[in-house]
Amino acid sequence: MRVAQKMQMDGRFDRRGDENGRTVSYERPTASEGGLATPPCRASERVAIMNGWLALLAAGLLEIIWALGLKHSDGLTRFWPSVATAIAILLSFAMMSLALRSLPFGTAYAVWTGIGAAGSIVAGMILYSEPADPMRLLCLTLIVAGMIGLKLNSPV
Repeated sequence: MRVAQKMQMDGRFDRRGDENGRTVSYERPTASEGGLATPPCRASERVAIMNGWLALLAAGLLEIIWALGLKHSDGLTRFWPSVATAIAILLSFAMMSLALRSLPFGTAYAVWTGIGAAGSIVAGMILYSEPADPMRLLCLTLIVAGMIGLKLNSPV
C-alpha cells in the first residue's frame, strides 16, 4: 500500500472503482507515451485555478488604478485621491493574495507587475500624451510577450 500511496501522490496514477466496486490503480501514460502532460484536475480545482487567474487580472488592473491614483494625489497631498489610491492598493494586494492560493508565486508576481507596468505605460500614452515611439512600443511588447509566455508555461 505504501507504494500505491506514493504513486498516487506523484500524479501518474489514478485510483478508480472497477465494475465490482473494487478500487483499482493504474498508471496514466506520460506525454511522451501519448498521454496527458499533467494529470487531469477535478472540476473544483479547475474553478480555483480559473478564479486565481481572474483574481490576478483584477489585482493587475487595480495596480494600474493605484498608479494613476498616485499621479492624481500629488504626492499623497490631496485627500480623496490619496484615499482612492490606498483603497486600490489594499484591493490589489487582497486580489493578489487570493491568486496566490492557486497560482505559482513567481509566475503570479511577474504577471501582476507586468499587467501594472504595461497598463501604466498605455495609460500614460493615452491620458498624458507620453511618447509612443517605436522603442517604447517594443519594450511594451516584450513585457506583454513575457507575461503570455509565463502564463502558457505555468503548470496550472
